[in-house]
Amino acid sequence: MAADIAALAALVQEQGRLDEAECLYRRALAVFESVYGADHYEVAVTCNNLGALEAAREKPHDAEKLYRRALQIKESILGGDHPDVAMTLHNLGVLCAGQDRAPEAKALLGRALVIFESTLGSEHPKARASRDELARLT
Repeated sequence: MAADIAALAALVQEQGRLDEAECLYRRALAVFESVYGADHYEVAVTCNNLGALEAAREKPHDAEKLYRRALQIKESILGGDHPDVAMTLHNLGVLCAGQDRAPEAKALLGRALVIFESTLGSEHPKARASRDELARLT
């Protein structure tokens, strides 16, 4: 049920109904935490998606907390060189760049780029996205 709620949240978010999407993501997160525990992969994915929503709502502090929680969980489960870890690093890097925190953004985006290139290849769209974000900072 929680996976369906999270999927619905993503669809609602794409339609621009951000308040409704937030409620759905938070509901899914509560279910995942109660069923799987606080450090489960589904919790990390939902935190990452909720972080993206908060970033879109221009709530960078809330987005950063969620991204950092997702990153911590993903690194502990998947290791430091997994593409899913890189995706959260990329998201966090973009958020930091938007807050004029260029040194931190460069470090996060650079780490994401290395992971994407080593696991997906240098021409993968995710690698290109991290490379492009890094180029904007220099």
